[in-house]
Amino acid sequence: MFFRQSRSSQAEQPGLFSRFQADTRGNIAVIFALLLPIVLGVSALVAEYGYSLSVQANNQRTADLAAYAGALAYTSASSTTLMSSAAKRVGELNGIAPANVAVDLVTSPRNSANRAVRAVVTVDNSLFLAPILGVSNSVRIVTVSFAEIGAGVSGCIIALDAT
Repeated sequence: MFFRQSRSSQAEQPGLFSRFQADTRGNIAVIFALLLPIVLGVSALVAEYGYSLSVQANNQRTADLAAYAGALAYTSASSTTLMSSAAKRVGELNGIAPANVAVDLVTSPRNSANRAVRAVVTVDNSLFLAPILGVSNSVRIVTVSFAEIGAGVSGCIIALDAT
């Protein structure tokens, strides 16, 4: 008992694909469903990047303070041990582990006749949303600062010098 439709009734009923293509109800829902993961992914990356920039700015301030404290300690005692401990203490007071603060005495990048204290702050910043997209789960943030020793000028004038 198989019934076969006549050719005239098949021509009157459009196929499933044709009906789907002609129907415009729910288009916005489909577009929204397709674009939502992309928008959330980009938002996650923007939030992670913005937070990393904020951490970098805070670490740069810490590196600046550590280099300055190290330069003051070295100027007063001519001891690299005191220089290092003063800079690491500043890092610790600003929430950076002493192991993440490296301090050494180098030639000044501004004037090769002078020496400077270089402070390097290295922190691994954890990412929370970006790993969902296959990005690594942390980003290393490194900030460097120099404080010149023996410049013969006060620190404020060096900081405001236009050259």
